[in-house]
Amino acid sequence: MARPLLDLAGVRFGRLVAESRAPSVRDADLKVVTYWNCRCDCGDTCKVRTSCLRAGKTQSCGCRRQETARANYEAARAARWPKKEEVCHASVH
Repeated sequence: MARPLLDLAGVRFGRLVAESRAPSVRDADLKVVTYWNCRCDCGDTCKVRTSCLRAGKTQSCGCRRQETARANYEAARAARWPKKEEVCHASVH
């Protein structure tokens, strides 16, 4: 007997809100996989597997990864290079 499909429409998962069920597909193991059309807080849309939404594996359309990468890069750059004012004052002595 098949499990009843969950209705996740309107449920928030991190930055994503499930809007509607996308057509189900069969994966490599021939299991039926259900996807949801989701809207991100940034305005983009994406399709996400139900299992990834419920497990918390997918929480944005990818915008969060880009923001995190940019913040990490800027923090690493700031740690490597002193501020211009600090260099100027140090060389005066």
